[in-house]
Amino acid sequence: MRRRGGRIGCLGAVLLSLVSGFFGFMAWDRETSLTAAAPAEVVRVYNGGTRKEQNRQTTIDYRYVVDGRTYDGRYTKRGPNTGLDRFQSGKPAKVCYNPARPQVSEPFEPTYTCPNSRLPKFLRGKGQR
Repeated sequence: MRRRGGRIGCLGAVLLSLVSGFFGFMAWDRETSLTAAAPAEVVRVYNGGTRKEQNRQTTIDYRYVVDGRTYDGRYTKRGPNTGLDRFQSGKPAKVCYNPARPQVSEPFEPTYTCPNSRLPKFLRGKGQR
């Protein structure tokens, strides 16, 4: 009599690997597609989550214009040190966005240089994350 547990475990491991790979690729694709830049304005910065450091989150609402069309964006980062405290409501920022889908964006400090290629982080020059 064969054991089915081993076969099911292997199938589960393969499925988990495929799902992890897919989401890893999606994150890489999003990050590497933000190759265009536009000036932005920080509309609102707020902190949420719980009192525990690891559950804190900071959210930034921002607005930017691409080809005469206004876009509103929201970026949330979780963790004890989000680094988003440097943004202030009403102050300028820079947005790196996907030229093919301008609604896909991420805010940065005004001096940040958006990546100009789809290269992974470790192959890019300094100053680009």
